[in-house]
Amino acid sequence: MRQPGRAARLSVGVIIAALALAFTSAAGAERYLVVYKGEDVPRGASAPIERAGGQLVRSYNAIGVAVADSLNPAFAAILAGDNKVDGVSPLSGLNFGLEQDSTDWEGELPNAPATDTDTFSALQWNMRQIHAPEAHAVTGGSPAVVVGLLDSGIDFTHPDLAQNMDFADSASCVSGVPDTTPASYQDDNGHGTHNAGSVAAASNGIGIVGVAPNVKIASIKVAQPSGLITPAAVVCGFMWAATHNIDVTNNSYTVDVGATTSVDPLDFFCHDNPVQQPLIKAVKRAVRFALRNGVSVVASAGNSNIDLAHPALGNDCVRLPSELPGVIAVSATALSGQKASYSNYGVGVIDVAAPGGDAVPAPPAGFVLSTWPAAIQVPRLLQDTNAPGPAYYRFMAGTSMAAAHASGVAALIISRYGDLKSGDASMRPGRVQAYMQQTATEVACPPDPTACQGGEGANGFYGHGIVDALSAITHSP
Repeated sequence: MRQPGRAARLSVGVIIAALALAFTSAAGAERYLVVYKGEDVPRGASAPIERAGGQLVRSYNAIGVAVADSLNPAFAAILAGDNKVDGVSPLSGLNFGLEQDSTDWEGELPNAPATDTDTFSALQWNMRQIHAPEAHAVTGGSPAVVVGLLDSGIDFTHPDLAQNMDFADSASCVSGVPDTTPASYQDDNGHGTHNAGSVAAASNGIGIVGVAPNVKIASIKVAQPSGLITPAAVVCGFMWAATHNIDVTNNSYTVDVGATTSVDPLDFFCHDNPVQQPLIKAVKRAVRFALRNGVSVVASAGNSNIDLAHPALGNDCVRLPSELPGVIAVSATALSGQKASYSNYGVGVIDVAAPGGDAVPAPPAGFVLSTWPAAIQVPRLLQDTNAPGPAYYRFMAGTSMAAAHASGVAALIISRYGDLKSGDASMRPGRVQAYMQQTATEVACPPDPTACQGGEGANGFYGHGIVDALSAITHSP
């Protein structure tokens, strides 16, 4: 993932301009994203922010985005009068929500095979659907590859995840500013731990086995305990991934404009909305920066069973981040291999499909089993009593789970075909996407839904097909 000359930590060229402000937000202050017309934050940006009654909290110079707090209800209107400012948007009521869901040379990264004989492996239909056990006979992935989960955190004490945790590249971005204290990126929702297991649960004789059981995982926490995620947290998360040791980001969430400001229950952000447009631009810039810095970005398509190619509000409205350029958008399949009943779809939007589970056959048989935090007790958990510590597992379904499987396949591709030219795992995101698309198992549209019909080699339900872990690492496109 590294560009030549990039160090594995914050270094020369790092664009997060951490301003050393001894400032604590006053109680009740509103947080804003300030998007500038140019893709850099102007010098002296703090002065007009202060004149408008605010305080600069964080500056992301390379993408022209700043985070500011203010108690002044007229702050946005005053600052928007600055001719260098493209838009100012408050973050309250505008959130993301978790889905409930150079040249590359083969063989340069350290790889080792893995087995699929853990306690609950027989329940993992999802891994068999994408031929993960056969792929593991070749490689379980490389520990030089890191998948960052922009999610609710990861329970890094879980016996199936602990050995693969990358603490050095983990952080909480919930506030919009990175916090590297381990307690800050511990999971307090469960969603992130479940997805982490699908990506990289270790092949260690207990519980389950992930798609890439030898790779490392980093917790990039962006979700509040309720599952809500502010745009500032997402921008922070992508900037963190771009400037740290991250090869793939898994993004199992979508925009939730829900609670207070939206008349749209399907969670679209619209360019013609003056509050939402700057937020679209800020997230788009952060994703683009991550892609330019070698991060492959995988995202869930959403769980509303809607045609993203023809949204009710028109094509000026998008779901984030799955509809942004360069993002690998993933729809969900059921145990049958057909599109899950809830999964979003769309010709030209969906890149690939992956197992997400569905209610047929009756749960839990058709759901995806993965890791779960011991501290969050919910009904019908499985426990592996042979584990060295509390090891719980839960069945869930959603495009969140599908994205996690695709992220695992991306990690296997980089493990197999990436290089170490810059001292770190490296593979261009466009190349990773091409490998995934061109080695996926094509699935034909059902005879009835015309919205599924697409061009040659891709359709609206499955994109280029269901990801195939074995084909991805054994058949070069």
